[in-house]
Amino acid sequence: MKILQNNLNKYTHCGSSPSVFIDMHRVFRVQVESLGLGYRFFRISSPCRLNNNNVVVPVLSYENSDTEKKAIYQDNYKKTGIYRWTHKESGKSYVGSSLNIVQRLVKYYSVPSLLRETKINYSAIYRALLKYGNLGFRFNILEHCDPNILIEREQYYLDLLKP
Repeated sequence: MKILQNNLNKYTHCGSSPSVFIDMHRVFRVQVESLGLGYRFFRISSPCRLNNNNVVVPVLSYENSDTEKKAIYQDNYKKTGIYRWTHKESGKSYVGSSLNIVQRLVKYYSVPSLLRETKINYSAIYRALLKYGNLGFRFNILEHCDPNILIEREQYYLDLLKP
């Protein structure tokens, strides 16, 4: 795997697969083709960053949360962090956090669990996932963090993104 260091705020493709992109803001992402279903992004540093247009660049990004479920589980196994669901058509999003992301995702991928949760609490994300299915959403990991600062970091993204 070739590694290529680039100018500030620019990504450069190194020309081999898997490809590595590096910028001077400590953002390291490895782009790996995932069974012809799109790309998975891995990041070595923790928090996401803003690009030049003040758009959040997530740590991990999954364009198709339904077909990339296995990759999402593998990449986030036993990890704590902040995540974001974005409806592909409307652009509306939901920001959440979990001490165990995969454990939370098991609920999001289970229709009986979603139905049970909509009766207990009237959460918009549960109702939206039931209505549109996981296929209608993009899933992003905004940050992996220490459990001690999880709520603080979630509030940061809620204030920043205003979902």
